[in-house]
Amino acid sequence: MAENLPTFVIHEISARLPCEVDRLHMALACRQWRQALAQQGAPPLLRRLPWLVFPFVEGPAFCCVACGGGIHSTTHHVRAPELERRARYFGSHDGRWLLLAGSRLGINMVTNVRNGCGYLLPDKSIDPRGEVKFGLYIHATALSCSPGCSRSYEVAQYPGFRAGIYFLDDRSFYDDQIMFRGVDERQYPCSDAGKWTQGPPPNIERFFPEEGPSNHSSPAWLLL
Repeated sequence: MAENLPTFVIHEISARLPCEVDRLHMALACRQWRQALAQQGAPPLLRRLPWLVFPFVEGPAFCCVACGGGIHSTTHHVRAPELERRARYFGSHDGRWLLLAGSRLGINMVTNVRNGCGYLLPDKSIDPRGEVKFGLYIHATALSCSPGCSRSYEVAQYPGFRAGIYFLDDRSFYDDQIMFRGVDERQYPCSDAGKWTQGPPPNIERFFPEEGPSNHSSPAWLLL
């Protein structure tokens, strides 16, 4: 019966799915739905918030704010090559590019979650004569909504969401040498993530499912 739905009805259903993964699953339901969603005139995706990536040894997963809400937000799994699973995820760039430090090959790299492409990042600057000129260092700045809430992300005008500051914090991680220690000593709590809004208390809402600790990387935002 679902295969006989008119195209405009399929488009109407799709317009109510803000998550790209949900739309992909909808397109896989049957051939007619896939063809209808591929047609010109299918509703575009709404403006989206970044995904929150949880890097674990068995493979990374991301939490989608649009799927559910609060601690009921849906977690989707992402495929990743073996050499990327024990790297430290320290940032991202528009287009689903993740920045990794110290992968299994002992190198820094950038990888794309969408297509699986990856590129090595240089750690030194070399002049045409082959001589090392200087090392490369990455500096980053983050907005903090209050003391203890580091790496904050301020939400603008997104359909269905109130303006506020979505924050990601490792809670008890303040040791910049932790990633160089043994596996048994590395523990990234990965537990303090949520949203701060202005107004009467309580101002903080835990907005993502709490995950167990990781021994190789804390979470990272993935810019879509």
